[in-house]
Amino acid sequence: MLAAIYFPVIAGLAGARAVPEELRSIVSADLQGALTRMARRMHVSGMVPTQDAQAWQLYADLLLTCGKSEEAESAYQFVQRCVRGSRVGVRILSCRNAAWQAIFRHRFGLALMSFSRVIEDEEASCVARLEARVGASLALYCAGQVDEAVGLCDALSQALRTMQIEDHALWSELVAMIAEDMRIQRRVRTLLGLHEHLHTSAAKYALPEASSVADHARVLNAVSCEFLKHRANYLVALQRLACGERDGLAGLHKHLEWTVRMGLASYPRLVRTECAMAALATHLEGVAEQFIAPLETLVCGRASAPRSGGERDQIELLYCFAKIRQLQDKSKEALRYYTAYASLAIEILRSDNRAVFAFLGRIERGGILPVDDVSLRLPPKYRRAYRYMVENLHRARLSVGEVAAEAGVTERALQAAFKAHLGLSPGELLRRVREEQRREIEYI
Repeated sequence: MLAAIYFPVIAGLAGARAVPEELRSIVSADLQGALTRMARRMHVSGMVPTQDAQAWQLYADLLLTCGKSEEAESAYQFVQRCVRGSRVGVRILSCRNAAWQAIFRHRFGLALMSFSRVIEDEEASCVARLEARVGASLALYCAGQVDEAVGLCDALSQALRTMQIEDHALWSELVAMIAEDMRIQRRVRTLLGLHEHLHTSAAKYALPEASSVADHARVLNAVSCEFLKHRANYLVALQRLACGERDGLAGLHKHLEWTVRMGLASYPRLVRTECAMAALATHLEGVAEQFIAPLETLVCGRASAPRSGGERDQIELLYCFAKIRQLQDKSKEALRYYTAYASLAIEILRSDNRAVFAFLGRIERGGILPVDDVSLRLPPKYRRAYRYMVENLHRARLSVGEVAAEAGVTERALQAAFKAHLGLSPGELLRRVREEQRREIEYI
């Protein structure tokens, strides 16, 4: 998942004012050092949670980056309790945190909906809205809307020229790097033929004629952030492999070793898959198999018994195994993997596409997105109340008391929980959901 490598820098920039020393650590590629120091800092006696909320926020982000999702969720909830006195703060933080958690759970439609809340919130800071736009571009890319994701990054690069924000140069470098990364991934997948497949934006997935390895290399060589430089050097070697040059293999393996040392949970899998696709683009199936052989156990179950679930990240891995087996003349195994690949592609089309296209439609018309998955931001006890509310929107006399009774809590407890976790009262949320449902019907 592409977001895994960029999220630490994004999180560091978002909290740069509160913990500038940890941003420096992240930029210098000392991610584990930053996490260790922050873990000590978060648990020392005498800390004032309300004053150190942003530090806790970055700590939660780093935990999420390293695959410690349960610990990260607990830390996010703690942060939201720290800012409970500010309804605006709770509202923006809950949307922002839910969006990043959704990305790491491969629920990209939900991530787009949550990011849109921050983007459209007039009370959100400039940095919060910028971060949400960067996150939305990564979610679009992961959802297969590559051309739209690149376009959003390019628009951000233009907008950054007039923004007055801290760490402006690093934000600009980050956005430009993400856009270039997406273009390179599009080039590799076009060489491989994946631009014609269902789960990508097929009509706009063609390789521009003027694009070349040299053009991309010039942009990547200008990267100064040491953390991002590791990815930039890797991308140069990846393109060379996609062109049939084996002399960059040592650099690819070196980068893979670096990803393991960094402790980036899902990123090594992405690197192995990208390297396999680059090798397959020039029919180097032996090289491709060397990279992804350790991952075969992840897809064997799906290949033998397709099932639904959050396995979107396996789609390209399944394709690689199918292609390798085809080139090895192992037709039965190839067919098994292709079948699983097609099954997962259909699941992807059914899952997030409504939310993705709603987001893209609102970008074009400047409107408001439908409500996000609020249940991601509510404690389990109150999710039933929210579901009941959504299911009964058509009833004009639906009351907060009735919703509370359905969930088995008092009206006062429901009010307190919604305000604490959403920054909205149940009544305000009910009115907002109805209004957005009306807007969505008008748009359709």
